[in-house]
Amino acid sequence: MKWSQRYAEDSWANELGIEIIHSSSDKNALSLPFISRNLQADGGVIHGGIIGSLLHDCGLALAAEAVGEADSEALRCLDFQANYLKAAKDCDLSASAQIIRQSRKFLFIQAEVLDPQQHIVATSRMLFSLSGEASEVKAIQPYLTAQKIGLSLGSHPMVDMMNTNMVERRPGFSVNGAEGGICRVLVEDVKENQNYNGEISNGAQIFAADSAGVFSCFASGEPMMRAATVDLKLTFCAPVQGEGLVVLGESLVLNDGLVHHQLSIFGKTSNDLKGFGTMTLAI
Repeated sequence: MKWSQRYAEDSWANELGIEIIHSSSDKNALSLPFISRNLQADGGVIHGGIIGSLLHDCGLALAAEAVGEADSEALRCLDFQANYLKAAKDCDLSASAQIIRQSRKFLFIQAEVLDPQQHIVATSRMLFSLSGEASEVKAIQPYLTAQKIGLSLGSHPMVDMMNTNMVERRPGFSVNGAEGGICRVLVEDVKENQNYNGEISNGAQIFAADSAGVFSCFASGEPMMRAATVDLKLTFCAPVQGEGLVVLGESLVLNDGLVHHQLSIFGKTSNDLKGFGTMTLAI
């Protein structure tokens, strides 16, 4: 089956409304029609995690076409970095990508998202690998994972509001606790959150990580009226299949109106580290 046909069965992409307009081995175009549930809140702007999903899938579509149908199943995104240049509100978005370099095992890709006025909303750099056969995933420092998985979190007064906002827009996501600048988001292993391989979509992980970072910021006790994602980086350690996720956002440093975060993604059943990264918010 061609990759584009498999992508048409990607539940997460369908949930967001992402569509492939054009895809070839040297250029592509994806679109994201405006849907109100993709906003971060009523009357707000399009969620940073949704824009990140569009960037990721645009890069993935180009990578799949570049390696060909036979190798596309072995593609895996190793690293994802997004920079958010401006907010997008009440508008359709489009995305395009190009290959910076392609080697025998790796593809380096950059992508950008534009609004209808052709202003750049966000840009991204991605590293894809042709992973081939699945190999054993080994935790080198398992005690660090155990410490974070077992972290006890109280319930910040904003948790109910956070949950109401999230559940209305993204069933299968919930805020499990927020206290002292740390927030835990749970992602259920439901079809809406899966890609065409039945794995938890990288886009769903980007959305959860962005949400956990923003909510940890509001639970930090620092006075703030708003928080906008400026930069988000994630490394995907292993595909996630057959289990949900536990995502932690930790606000670490406030400096000159910027809050710097650490992000961690764990398998809900296995407790294995599935991804990690950093995030910068402007407040």
